[in-house]
Amino acid sequence: MKTTAVKKRRAESREGWIVTTVALEPEMHRRLSFAAIEERAALTELVREAVGMWLVQRQHERTKRARKK
Repeated sequence: MKTTAVKKRRAESREGWIVTTVALEPEMHRRLSFAAIEERAALTELVREAVGMWLVQRQHERTKRARKK
């Protein structure tokens, strides 16, 4: 049986990026690791996506609050 490798979702390059370290509780890391496998994505890619979505949501909420003033 021939298997085809499915490429893992990850950044093309980190050139010019800032690399940081994040500490996660063991259970959160375990769940994130399983999610990365299921999504066929690098763990760091999932973190980048989650942070990006949080920043968009935060900006939306801040804009909404500013309009109410």
